[in-house]
Amino acid sequence: MAEINLIKAVIEEKTKKRQERARLASVVVFIVLFIVVVTILIVGGRFMLAQQNKNLDSQIKTAEAEAKEAEEIEDNINLLNSDYSKIKAVEKTSRDWSEIFSKIAEATPTDIQLNKINYSGTAASTSATKKVTQEDKLQISGFARSRRAVSLFQEKLQQNTDIFSSVEIIKVGTVAQNEISIINFEIEAILKKI
Repeated sequence: MAEINLIKAVIEEKTKKRQERARLASVVVFIVLFIVVVTILIVGGRFMLAQQNKNLDSQIKTAEAEAKEAEEIEDNINLLNSDYSKIKAVEKTSRDWSEIFSKIAEATPTDIQLNKINYSGTAASTSATKKVTQEDKLQISGFARSRRAVSLFQEKLQQNTDIFSSVEIIKVGTVAQNEISIINFEIEAILKKI
């Protein structure tokens, strides 16, 4: 009689099935772990990208604010330069009246008394492009003790060539006051063009 051991085949079959289940379980565990790791990497990567995006947005906003501020500063500088240019242009077309009056005072002899100085011509311009179309001149009038004093005054004024282009006596007359003869005069002094 031959004995057939069916238990051994059943045991081997159960062992194979366990091994297959164990392999299948390890593959499932590996796949689940792989999915978890990939999910963590994706979520972590997205979080890092979101943080970097926030940082970049913040840097962009800061750079835009700085650019706007720099643009405003540049506009202010351009405005100041424009104002400075206008001031310089006006300065070139204006006269130094304190210097002119100082020169007139220095040239006035002691025996002459000035009673009026009239200006005619173009006034100091507020527009930098305004051209001088007529001569600027001063009409200086006063009293003197002698005609020689008037001539001396005219000569001293004429010596100020940096201010006056010509100085002429246009009127000389005699006025009697309290039995004293006084010379009244008028001098026209043409100012040099600026």
